[in-house]
Amino acid sequence: MSSLCLSALLALALALPSRGAVDVATGIEFPNRITDKDFPGVGDGTLAGTGVRVKKIGPVAVKVYAVGLYVDQRAVQSSLNSFEAFPEETLLGSKAFFKAIRKAPFDKCFQLKMARTVGGEKMVNALSESVRPRMKSELEALSEFQSVLQSGLKGGSCVKNTSFGFAANKGKLIVSINGKQEGVVASRELCDALTDTYLGEGAVSPDAKASFAKGLCNMLKNP
Repeated sequence: MSSLCLSALLALALALPSRGAVDVATGIEFPNRITDKDFPGVGDGTLAGTGVRVKKIGPVAVKVYAVGLYVDQRAVQSSLNSFEAFPEETLLGSKAFFKAIRKAPFDKCFQLKMARTVGGEKMVNALSESVRPRMKSELEALSEFQSVLQSGLKGGSCVKNTSFGFAANKGKLIVSINGKQEGVVASRELCDALTDTYLGEGAVSPDAKASFAKGLCNMLKNP
């Protein structure tokens, strides 16, 4: 095959969107790369990992939504480079590594995709109840967050495949629903609390937390 044909095939491959990652528990797909067009506030985001939020209803474990974490890979590498030399298995069991992830200055953008239909008010309250215990003050920001979500849902349900975007960006939380920006809440504490919800002690989805950390390790070791 000529070098011209090889070049043409390579250009075509780069132009085609790569298949996303599929969350194993729900079968929901997340693109490997995403931009502000589809996820306001994400910039040029690379998928770190995915997981499922499970809620116990009596004896039944219900899969509510899948969640993916998007980050700027270069920012991850510059912020966490002090951990690069450690083996992955050491980092995945290190409280210091998870704390560094939470406190690192790179933006952390969480995309939630509904695995089932849930009432809008019920979903907003559930998100708020997960975040609230992780806040010490600025509860007015949490109320604003709830209001933005309620306004965006317009009193309706969160039907299956509804997508929520929460981009924690320099002390501001950019909230979107189905790719449409619904509001911005200026509160670093809210951003930190939301990040802690998925990456902190007692994270609401342990498998998502593990997947995110594994993906960030991979970014560190494969620049």
